[in-house]
Amino acid sequence: MDQRLIPAFYCCYLLRSTVHSSSLYIGSTPDPRRRLAQHNGESNGGAYKTARANLRPWEMTCIVHGFPSSIAALQFEWAWQHPNLTKKVTAELRPNVATKSGKARTTLMSHLSNLHLLLRTPAFARWPLTVRFFNKEIHEHWSHICSKDRTVLPPGIGVVLDVRDPKDEENQEADEIPPSSQLPPPKPRKKAKYAASGNGGLQGLDISFLPLELHYQKSKSVLEAAGSDLICGICSHKLASNEAVVCSHAFCDHTAHLTCLSSKFLDDKGKNRGSNILPVKGSCPECHGECNWIDLVRELSLRTRTKPMETQRKEVARAKRQALAASSVVSLLDDSEDSNDENEVEVSALDLADIPEGREEEAREASMMLLDEASDSESVHETVNGLVGSLLECM
Repeated sequence: MDQRLIPAFYCCYLLRSTVHSSSLYIGSTPDPRRRLAQHNGESNGGAYKTARANLRPWEMTCIVHGFPSSIAALQFEWAWQHPNLTKKVTAELRPNVATKSGKARTTLMSHLSNLHLLLRTPAFARWPLTVRFFNKEIHEHWSHICSKDRTVLPPGIGVVLDVRDPKDEENQEADEIPPSSQLPPPKPRKKAKYAASGNGGLQGLDISFLPLELHYQKSKSVLEAAGSDLICGICSHKLASNEAVVCSHAFCDHTAHLTCLSSKFLDDKGKNRGSNILPVKGSCPECHGECNWIDLVRELSLRTRTKPMETQRKEVARAKRQALAASSVVSLLDDSEDSNDENEVEVSALDLADIPEGREEEAREASMMLLDEASDSESVHETVNGLVGSLLECM
């Protein structure tokens, strides 16, 4: 079975045209800043429904994030777009989300009402989702719907008002103003095109694994220190590091089997456990601090389903060496035909282990030809020939 990494971020979003406020659009993406730029025509991509110039620019009013996979986000997106058709909404509630003709209502209030309804349905109620508003007006409409329905969202659902800090907007505008001096400004450090900047709002949203960094590093140190003596803190049996979940609190080293901790969290709920298979949150058996289940599982996924950073860095460095060696070999092969230089050939300057696949014999013949021009020593020929042969066998 293919074990995929739980994504760092995936969300469903609600767009509103700043020109015609009645024009709305629902979509999903792993990168909301890049996706908004696509919808506004600033980058390639976007959607047909948002491509009309008389509706741009669009604003991202709110997002729903915390999905365990892209498939889960797509399921939620479709249900949000088609509340009158989705099986996630019971038949008794469907008349409330559709017109007399059976079509879903497409007003702002109806989209927010449908979102509120989906978050309360059994299909999504236990997902670790967060509704994040970037617009105060939309958040006020949401508060009005919550007070009108007189219903409470499930405990695992969070609601956040995340408005951009005005100071960050001023600083961003100041950075775009060219300096009065005629001297060229210092070259800024290169960063990702749609990287987070400032505090608050869509621009300041962190969609990377960085929030898990401390938990990830602590888990690695705890598991490495325990080594083969690692045991589950609940069943007291031996525990493999790739099956261990580690408490997310900084000064707690509690480790346990994934299934043991899941059962412990569910048992703590007592009669409220019902037919639930996975918990939403629970208290650590050792430090009694509250832990979100999704945070524990996401850290386990990051630790066991990705290559270590050291391995990644080595692979990147090796790829660079191979590219450099390939260009060096090609230039040597091209220059050797017209070159009559009898200077000493430095054999060590070429990393023979990085010769491109398929050009081994060509590189060997070129190297021997250059050596013939440089020296008649048979010992040099034998040494280089043996070195090349052994390296090619290892490739």
